[in-house]
Amino acid sequence: MHINWNSRTPMAAFEDAELQTALAQFVSDATDDDLLAAFLHVSEGRLIDTAYEEIYAFKVQVETEHAHVCRFAADPLTPTGRDSSTANNRLRDAFALQLTHIRAAEEEVVEIWEGLSRLSSSELAARHHRSNRDSIPEMDRIGGIVREQSQVRRQLDDAVREHSEAMHDIALRDADFLAYMATNDSISKSEFDSMTPIEFEQATAALARRDGLIVTQYQGGARDLGADVVAHTLDGRKIVFQCKHRRHGGRRVGSQAIQTINGTARPVHKANIVIAITNTAFTEPAHDLAKNQDIHLVWGFDLIRWATWGMSLLEVLGLPEPDVWIA
Repeated sequence: MHINWNSRTPMAAFEDAELQTALAQFVSDATDDDLLAAFLHVSEGRLIDTAYEEIYAFKVQVETEHAHVCRFAADPLTPTGRDSSTANNRLRDAFALQLTHIRAAEEEVVEIWEGLSRLSSSELAARHHRSNRDSIPEMDRIGGIVREQSQVRRQLDDAVREHSEAMHDIALRDADFLAYMATNDSISKSEFDSMTPIEFEQATAALARRDGLIVTQYQGGARDLGADVVAHTLDGRKIVFQCKHRRHGGRRVGSQAIQTINGTARPVHKANIVIAITNTAFTEPAHDLAKNQDIHLVWGFDLIRWATWGMSLLEVLGLPEPDVWIA
């Protein structure tokens, strides 16, 4: 490189005469390699500064969107409340994870900048000499960081798209639930409370039949041995229901009822799925015994999901739908 002393670029002006003199002397004494190295060093600083500004702006944007996502709320007492909550949590976690990567990238760029600043007082010409193959590892790191941020953007875009698709599906399902609730097949909690015990058993059988189950016993009797309603899935699984109806505000169903159905459902009735259902609630000992004996309890929110919103019984219980159909 050759210095064009006729260049229109003026020397920097300083009020301090000594500093002005020192700068002029540095330029006068500098070789072409010194000046080129200084130019490259300043250019590196500008590139790092640009990378930092972009990453910082990206971080602020993602922090703002993450705070917005954290305010997403789903009503747990709606048909799709749980699914909405799951979708929102997944999006929130995706933003939190990528935000961690962005902040780490920001810290790394600051570290590179500080390291470059310390090199300002070193022999820049030797650092940038063509024989020095490892002269610019800092810029390689900056390039890698910038490429990683592009990947972060893509992953956030994917997370937002997946959330949008999930919420669209949830909206369609909500419309189906609302349509079902407007039909005569939907049974509300207050309707259950106003039933007699026999009507409650018959309603349970009707709901099972609605789900496509084959009902072979619609209500219990004096010798039912704990089986009030009996139904079969289309792949042959036998379901035995014990129905416990209480007046509105009545006492909870205790463990004695669970002991009764547990003693007969599988040994006597050969049930594959055992269910105790009530319009009130179960005591804590009843819950403990049912969990220990693999007995499903249907009450409260699960009863609403099945009877009021029209979800299938197997979906409510988290059991597989039939994959083998019998004629």
